[in-house]
Amino acid sequence: MIGWSKWEGNMPTSVGWSKSQVVLHWTTVALVIFQLFIGDAMSAAWQARQEGGPVEMNLGAILHIIAGVSVLLIMLYRLYLRRTHGHPPRPENQPKWAATLGAITHGALYLLLLAMPLSGAVAWFFGVEGAANVHEGPLRIALIAVVLLHAAGALVEHFVFQSPSLKRMLKPES
Repeated sequence: MIGWSKWEGNMPTSVGWSKSQVVLHWTTVALVIFQLFIGDAMSAAWQARQEGGPVEMNLGAILHIIAGVSVLLIMLYRLYLRRTHGHPPRPENQPKWAATLGAITHGALYLLLLAMPLSGAVAWFFGVEGAANVHEGPLRIALIAVVLLHAAGALVEHFVFQSPSLKRMLKPES
């Protein structure tokens, strides 16, 4: 069966998300929210580094790095699980435009959740200022926007289209 988008090709489908997929989804959500709250600590460490002063790696900056690396590793594993375990089929009562928007949103979300930690790592570990600027600017804004669109889409699917999608993300398949 064809997946939600053409890039997924002949990926297997499943009745629901596996327990691992659900746990990793919500872990990613928690880490992204956490990152938004502690990002200023990392920005301060970056600024001190750029000014040539002593870089004080406070707990917030260290946790930002750990959470960023965790997001990257989790996303790689999520992509692996999605490829091997599959995903539930698109709800049948959903309009084509909604399915297309959902596929685009998921693709953008996965891309951004890989690009954010990679750009942060390139900035911090290799001292690339352009990567830091992209990380703190356009990628951060795009991630927030796409996360909000994703959450809004889940609520529309649940309340307007009465899709089981949200319930599947709250309760894994047995």
